[in-house]
Amino acid sequence: MPPQFSGPGAGSMPSGTSPAPSSPPAGDPAPSGPWAPPTLPPSSPPGPTGPGPRRNGVRGVLIGGILVVVVALGLLAWQLLPATPAPTPTPSVAPVTPVAVPSDVPPSVVRTPETPAPTTSSAVTGGSIGQHIGYRTSDGEAQVTVTKASWVDNGALEPTQGLLYLVLDVRFESLKGTAVTGPFFTAVREPGGTRHLIAVGAALDDPLAMRTLSAGDANAGQVAFEVARGPVTFEVLNESLEPVASVEIPG
Repeated sequence: MPPQFSGPGAGSMPSGTSPAPSSPPAGDPAPSGPWAPPTLPPSSPPGPTGPGPRRNGVRGVLIGGILVVVVALGLLAWQLLPATPAPTPTPSVAPVTPVAVPSDVPPSVVRTPETPAPTTSSAVTGGSIGQHIGYRTSDGEAQVTVTKASWVDNGALEPTQGLLYLVLDVRFESLKGTAVTGPFFTAVREPGGTRHLIAVGAALDDPLAMRTLSAGDANAGQVAFEVARGPVTFEVLNESLEPVASVEIPG
């Protein structure tokens, strides 16, 4: 038979109903046995609530910093490397296409200049050669002497075919007043009357110079004329190119 409760406020419980167990007082050990309350798992300690640390964000920052350091080291190393000269371009040689020579064109012959023939000369004697021939000038008196005469077949320029160079060594002297002398005041005249002035192609060792002589002065040198070999007359000309003295030269 279940126990009976008595006391103030105590009521009777219906038959067959068991009273609910009461909580043990604070400080008393929890009852054990069939009347012990169920055991609950321990609750987490109180603390701030919110999302946990962002591990992915920290990892990205670390990776970015490493990349920056690597790039900076690479740029520094590139600046320290010695400069490499640019390769020199090799000039390209254009292919040479041979030019076809027409078969109907005759071959050309290149002639080398021939060696000049040696100069030969032939001395002339007789006539008025070696004689002093006097003449009057516009301001005085002078004389001319042909001291030597030669026929020459070559020179600085080859003479015209059929002609030779007549080279004369002459000497002018002023006896009184003044006398204009020089190669431009000389000539040779053929028996037919053709007059020849000086030639420039002959090779002269001592060309006659242009000089105005005072009394007692002299002017000597060589003059040359291009003419056919034969007897000719050497003439001295004045300022008007008129003959004032003549010397006979045998051929």
